[in-house]
Amino acid sequence: GSGYRGARTGSYSPQHLLQLACERLGMTIEEAITATTWNAACSLRMTTVAGSVEPGKQADISILDVKDYRDLAERHGHSWYE
Repeated sequence: GSGYRGARTGSYSPQHLLQLACERLGMTIEEAITATTWNAACSLRMTTVAGSVEPGKQADISILDVKDYRDLAERHGHSWYE
């Protein structure tokens, strides 16, 4: 996901990548989340150690204060403090 048109985008923000996937590729937020987690691990053949939140797997986790996960693609790059 982060290599998507790297010369133009240049963002490593997971929230921004979700927004790009939904806006530019027409994915639903669920498809975008799957593409950036599980599918990425599948493409690297790493599903035994990454790609989903399970005991024993490695994880980089972002905790965002949103009312609904579907809001993740709406305001990329913004802090969610209200």
